[in-house]
Formats: sequence, structure tokens, C-alpha cells
Amino acid sequence: MTKLIVFTDGASRGNPGRAAIGAALYAEDGGDVVGTVSEDIGTATNNVAEYKAVIAGLEGKKPSGWGRPRSSCGPTACCWCAS
Repeated sequence: MTKLIVFTDGASRGNPGRAAIGAALYAEDGGDVVGTVSEDIGTATNNVAEYKAVIAGLEGKKPSGWGRPRSSCGPTACCWCAS
């Protein structure tokens, strides 16, 4: 079963301010992109945007037969909380 790596990021313009999130799902063995997520989440703090990006990336659509994703994200605290 091929594993996934999920790269995420979230940011806001102002804190709080307009915020957006993004995530990319890659095949661990070859680095091919197998899915993406991007979304305007309205008004949020930077931390909320980061957390929502991790959630969206881990819940993102993935092809059947793929293993559990491994997350790689922005702030260390965000990754630590998601682990």
C-alpha cells in the first residue's frame, strides 16, 4: 500500500483577517501529486487557518488503496498537535 505525504499551509491577512488554506497530497514513493485542497475560509486567525489546513489535508480525497497519510505542515506546534 503506497503511503501519502500531506503538505499543508494556512494563513491570514491580519490576525484575525481574511484567511485561506491549502494542502497537497503526494505519493511517498514517487512524489506524484495525487490530490490538492484549497479554500478561502473567511475571517480567522493565523493559527486557526493553519489547523484547518491540516484537517482539510488529512480529510482530503485520496484514491482508494492508499495508506494513512503522513503530515508535513507549517508551524511546529501545529504539527505536534496533529500527531
